[in-house]
Amino acid sequence: MFKKVVVTALAATALTVPHASAEETCTIESGSLNWGIKYSWRSYLKTGFAAGDWSTSGPVTQTGDPKGKDFSFGFEVDPETSTVTVDEEGNVVSSNIESKDSSITFTGHHGALHSTVVAPFIKTSGNKAHLGSGYEVYHVEGKNMLQYTEDDHIDANKRTGDGIFGHGTAQWTKEGDTLTLSASDVRYKEQQGTRDGKVEGVDQLFMGMYSSENKPELDDAHLTLKVSSGCGQKKEEMPQDQEKPQNEPAPEPPVASPEKEEKPQSQPPATSQTPAPPKKPETPKSPESSESKKPGTDKPEKDTPSGSSFAKVWNYILGVATIGSMFAILGQAFIKSGALESVRALLHR
Repeated sequence: MFKKVVVTALAATALTVPHASAEETCTIESGSLNWGIKYSWRSYLKTGFAAGDWSTSGPVTQTGDPKGKDFSFGFEVDPETSTVTVDEEGNVVSSNIESKDSSITFTGHHGALHSTVVAPFIKTSGNKAHLGSGYEVYHVEGKNMLQYTEDDHIDANKRTGDGIFGHGTAQWTKEGDTLTLSASDVRYKEQQGTRDGKVEGVDQLFMGMYSSENKPELDDAHLTLKVSSGCGQKKEEMPQDQEKPQNEPAPEPPVASPEKEEKPQSQPPATSQTPAPPKKPETPKSPESSESKKPGTDKPEKDTPSGSSFAKVWNYILGVATIGSMFAILGQAFIKSGALESVRALLHR
């Protein structure tokens, strides 16, 4: 019974394994990320008193009117460092998308502003999207960023790193081998250390001007990925096909084996009791002796005193009867042969 329970438990566990490990990481062949970052920031540089501009390096494209809301920078996805994971239904579970080496350098305020966005990235988990980038900025302790000059742009004052500053809603769609992501309602959230006039991390890109309470709106982002053929397709029939080979061999062999083992296990107790002379009181009490009459009838009688006496008497009776029978046979033969009449004739002479 215990073996049957164990076999059933193992079979149930085997059937749940495919569901637990059904997620699949797709191979990304190519992709593009289009993101204008922040419309108000671009407008501030182009039309505001910042009198600024930007320049790009690496594989970066620009689409639309730089002063308009529909403008976007285009970045190439790096397949080597990017990942996207789908479930057994073909839905995207999570992703970590990085762009190839590229940058956008913002300048303005007569040289005071000089910050560089490096290789933007986007991460998703469920329906949540998180956007950010690397950064290169200059920091002079105790000096307001608007008071920086070009002389302050030296390696000793350079600060680099990366961070997430945009959070929004992720919506994935799939057509063939193409995955498309739309990140909407993206809003700016400052770093934990940015407060009371102190600017930390990636917030230095924008001179600490934005926060979750001050102009937090960021541009929507759009991502397109070309993945390997077949990845992300619904696999409704595959679990059913996998259950059949796992279901048939698992229960049948183990269930049959205990039945074969139960039959021979009932015999050793009977054989083990027969050769043990000391167990005299167990002989009349054991019901198993009646179950095995043929193998166990003669041996107990020979091993006990009463059995030995009876055997001796019985052998004596058989011996006497045998001798008597022999004499009877000889007598009959003697009479039939006529020898008896010859003897009588000799006696009468």
